[in-house]
Amino acid sequence: MAYTQRHATTPRIPAVTGEIPNIAPGLTQLLMKLMGGDSGVRDVLDTIKQFATLVGKLISLANSVWSNPTNAVTTLDGACTRLGLDVVRSVAIALVVGRSFNVSNCPGFDRVRYWASSIITSQAAAVLAPRFEVDSSSARTAGLLHNIGLLWLADCLPDVTSAALLMAEDDALAEVDFGIGLDGYLDRLAGISYRTAGLRLLTHWQLPRILTAGLGALEGSSENEPYDSMATVVRYSAHIASSVCAGKETLEWESDVEPEAVLNIVFKDQQSKLSRTLEMAGMLIKV
Repeated sequence: MAYTQRHATTPRIPAVTGEIPNIAPGLTQLLMKLMGGDSGVRDVLDTIKQFATLVGKLISLANSVWSNPTNAVTTLDGACTRLGLDVVRSVAIALVVGRSFNVSNCPGFDRVRYWASSIITSQAAAVLAPRFEVDSSSARTAGLLHNIGLLWLADCLPDVTSAALLMAEDDALAEVDFGIGLDGYLDRLAGISYRTAGLRLLTHWQLPRILTAGLGALEGSSENEPYDSMATVVRYSAHIASSVCAGKETLEWESDVEPEAVLNIVFKDQQSKLSRTLEMAGMLIKV
């Protein structure tokens, strides 16, 4: 469908009014443990072992073509040795979060791209965090969850979310100057942006404010001022992820922005890892 047709025919629908989904019982405590940067390997693995399904999925990932182990991995400890603790943390968080939503009815939602973008944002945020005096573990988690509101909207408002995604994609393909971006289209069509939806969701789940700051929904407000550095880290990281996933050759910024040179270094690094990241994202939605 042509750009003008999509923009002309998509109706506005009411904002989200349904109940905010809850995390399955016991998983909130697991999330908090996984997000805690001071949790050691043994502490994290002992917590994960309480969830047999999660253990099975991590072992499955460790044995996948993406991991390509020399010998079969049969234990959670072996999976952690094979994948690394940072990957185990990120994958476990993604699996816990992902199981809370069903996006199968949203045709415009690309699950592989969603998780690839989240993974890149997470990895970039962890690298950039020390430069902005932010905890790396918290930044990694905030980056992974920064667009979680899109998952919720794809679940509860699949048609309008699909339309907004297609509009934003049209803008990118046409390289138009008047596009308002995905958040703008969602706000126009559904009355809520994915950042605001994410803020509602993570607040309902009672996750720490340092993580909700990464959503950017309150950036610039006095309420968010103590967490401005985290918001900046995730914003830069999300832009890096978006540029990498879009196949950009260089990292472009608005004319009035003069980011540190390290951002270009992180961009090039993530760019070089894109094919492997896409493979991981593909495995993540299968395991």
